[in-house]
Amino acid sequence: MTIHAATTGNTFAVNLSDDRADANPGDGVCSVVNFGAFCSLRAAMQEANATDAPDVINFDVGTGPDGIATISPQSALPTITAPVIIDGYTQTGAQKNTRTVGNNAVLKIELDGSMVSTPNVFGLSIRNSSGSVIRGLNIHDFTEGVDIRGTSTSGNHVEGNFIGTDKSGTKDFGNHQYEVEDISSSGNTISGNKGSGLIVSGNSNKVLGNRIGTTASGSAPLANASGIRIEGFSFDNLIGDGTVAGSNQTFVVSLYSNPAGGNEGKRFLGQRSVGTDGSGKSSFTKALAKVSVGKTITATATSAGGDTSEFSLPRKVVSA
Repeated sequence: MTIHAATTGNTFAVNLSDDRADANPGDGVCSVVNFGAFCSLRAAMQEANATDAPDVINFDVGTGPDGIATISPQSALPTITAPVIIDGYTQTGAQKNTRTVGNNAVLKIELDGSMVSTPNVFGLSIRNSSGSVIRGLNIHDFTEGVDIRGTSTSGNHVEGNFIGTDKSGTKDFGNHQYEVEDISSSGNTISGNKGSGLIVSGNSNKVLGNRIGTTASGSAPLANASGIRIEGFSFDNLIGDGTVAGSNQTFVVSLYSNPAGGNEGKRFLGQRSVGTDGSGKSSFTKALAKVSVGKTITATATSAGGDTSEFSLPRKVVSA
């Protein structure tokens, strides 16, 4: 079950949905206790943590009648402390999303936390380590789906996962929340979570092209308690999501004017409480102080829980 590569570490093929530990962690062979040559996700992660070179964890797991391979840990999986690629797309029948509109991704590896009896357990956790990739997984029913934090955590990527939904990306199977520091996050569906869909701590994070608070296709709302929260002394974060939506929630919209070409918030103009419809949309009118032609107006939205969005795109004033 192991392919050795001197420059890239080992490749471990998970072929067992059972949660057994590795028989001899650190020997370079993924082989579970009392089960011969079989390799579980837990055992593969134990072996990957034992080397400094970036290892790869692929999947070749038997499936149930629904064609999905479900891995249900009984306790917290090993914390990732060394670079590793965990690639759910390697499971037979899985495929990446290839659409700009809609979503034709097929995820065949389900990481189900409903069998964990202890509190505060993460689906996958990276600590004080950089260079890992988590992709092509359906992660749900944990305290947090993915948790990345600590020092030297730059260069981690979370890509193309369904976090907080069922395998179809349409139903709420929420984690408590999804928290990351110092990562690049792209192409995920982060929905149905009971806390914030995404918490960003630290600097220079990239959150691009995700669907947050919608189904995987982006066609219907599947709200988190709140969408994105940036906390602590964080700066230089880039957030540019393909779809961010909520469902029947109330926000305080704050409006600002800016010099021509400005795109943040120079002068506060006022605010209004706004309720969204089932698709996360709302229209409203608000009387404002006179703003000169050529200046721009931007806005932020603040949820009932105190989470505030980035500034909207600027709109130029064309008449006064």
